[in-house]
Order: sequence, then C-alpha cells, then structure tokens
Amino acid sequence: MNRRRKFGELVSVDGAIRAVIVRLNPSLDGADKRPCFACDDCDCEEFDNLLTENGEFIYHISECRMSD
Repeated sequence: MNRRRKFGELVSVDGAIRAVIVRLNPSLDGADKRPCFACDDCDCEEFDNLLTENGEFIYHISECRMSD
C-alpha cells in the first residue's frame, strides 16, 4: 500500500533524469486528484499539480511515484 498524501506535503518524485522535491498543490479548477492507473493499489491517487523547488510545475504524478 502506498502512503496517502495530503496537499501541502513536500515529497520526492523520481523522474527520468533525477529526483525532485515538490509540494502538492490543489488545482484552480477543483480537479485536484484522480485515480491512479499506474499501480494495483485501488486507493492510490494521482495529483494534478506539483510545485518544484525552483517554482516550476509538474503534473499528474501518482502517490506510488512519491517518497519522503
């Protein structure tokens, strides 16, 4: 089971090049989380917006790709 995440948390996301630290942010359109289709955990969710340390956004990252 993946750890359930909340908005405002700082997490590490492993990318193709390197891991980045991001803050989980609610989106402006209200569609903040969606079901994850990358793993077998039926409770895993995908976050729409993640804010990186340098102020850039990355999008659509699932809890199963996040670590502390």
